[in-house]
Amino acid sequence: MTRPLLKTAAVVGLVVAGSLAVALPASAANGRHGFVRGPHDASSTRTYIGSNGRTWTRNASTNCADGSCTRATTITGSNGHSVSRDETVTRTGHGDFSTSGSVTGPNGRTVTNSGQTDCGRYACAHTGTIAGPNGGSATASGWWWR
Repeated sequence: MTRPLLKTAAVVGLVVAGSLAVALPASAANGRHGFVRGPHDASSTRTYIGSNGRTWTRNASTNCADGSCTRATTITGSNGHSVSRDETVTRTGHGDFSTSGSVTGPNGRTVTNSGQTDCGRYACAHTGTIAGPNGGSATASGWWWR
């Protein structure tokens, strides 16, 4: 995997981690998706071939039980460098969820995220925090109609 492609994969992983701090609880809070409804395990491995002929592999697994789901994904380039993402969503009450996760790049640096979503009868509110490997952090919050 070329350095620009690996950097792109790392940036995509970081964006996904940040997005999950806000977006994943939205789908988890919506009971129609059945996100935390009983035991569920799944895994997959996919290999992709880029336009330059180099390959990269994505391994992912999801495990759900007792109101909590954990996802782990690793993307490995043809040079053996990897980007890993781990994410956990836990039901903390009726319509309420907490999230936590991390993305680790090929250089071993990690970005973490955590959040809390609370849903009432008509709306949901979410607050999430992202912390970078150099000690910086950002907090975001928002709400949406159910």
